[in-house]
Amino acid sequence: MDSRMNRYEQKRKYRRIRRKKSVVIIGIICLLIVGIIIVDNSFAELMCINKKKVVDISCFNNKYIIELFGKVHIIEKEDILQCKELIVQKSINVIDYFKKALDSIIN
Repeated sequence: MDSRMNRYEQKRKYRRIRRKKSVVIIGIICLLIVGIIIVDNSFAELMCINKKKVVDISCFNNKYIIELFGKVHIIEKEDILQCKELIVQKSINVIDYFKKALDSIIN
């Protein structure tokens, strides 16, 4: 019994450490992106340039224009709404699945 609890505690500790690492990596990536945007805006302001941006998002005629590292991507608003609907629907299915599983465990 002791070894089983020990393994369980080790798994919990490993998950906790992995979760902390993930949070740190996501935080570093967010800081990197914010830093790149700040430097890009400062450089454009210094050189009086308005054309090239690292990241720019704008909406025009129900189309989102995303400029990322100099490349322009045009996405229809309908496509974004369809993706949003799909994500919401899948998340509801997952939540229902876990609720049923939890109910079956409890009962």
